[in-house]
Amino acid sequence: TANNLKHEERYAVVDNTAPTIVLSGPENNSYTNLTSITFTFTPDDVHDIINCSLIINNEVNSTSSSITKASSNSITGIYLTHGTYNWNVNCTDQENNQRGNESNFVLDVNLVPLIDYAEGTPANNSYVADNSTYINFSVDDEDEDTFVINWNGTEYYFTNQTHEYNFTELNDGIYNYYAWVNDSLNQTNYTDTREVVI
Repeated sequence: TANNLKHEERYAVVDNTAPTIVLSGPENNSYTNLTSITFTFTPDDVHDIINCSLIINNEVNSTSSSITKASSNSITGIYLTHGTYNWNVNCTDQENNQRGNESNFVLDVNLVPLIDYAEGTPANNSYVADNSTYINFSVDDEDEDTFVINWNGTEYYFTNQTHEYNFTELNDGIYNYYAWVNDSLNQTNYTDTREVVI
């Protein structure tokens, strides 16, 4: 009946606000020589955050659903090869609002140069029945700066991507040698020392 009307007020909260994200590390425009990288960030929102995705060069690399809002969070164990990367984090709250940081961070991954003996180099403790010895090395580094062969204490420097040398007119005796390389970030790597008997 008309006298039995009941009035009840109900309220609905509409959340159209996406999470905010602050990127922490690696810092913008930084470089690393690590092979396993940890990315840290702090997301915040009115509601709980259900997941955050690490975006590298505009592609999802990894997603974590163990996120604590208003606290530092990490995505660990990310393996990147030598190169420059743009990275960001995109988070989604329980209302399905999502957003990334306002701008990407840039990370330069510069791994320690790889160097090893290559084909044609005598094995360690070899005997050579000649007065010359050819030695050859393989080097893998896009930013190679200097390559050095140490032959019996004398260093031979190369800056033109040459990784081989033929030592001639050698007297009979025992010779020790190794090589090292550094890159434009001053990262250095060495081979082991070998010995050859002429």
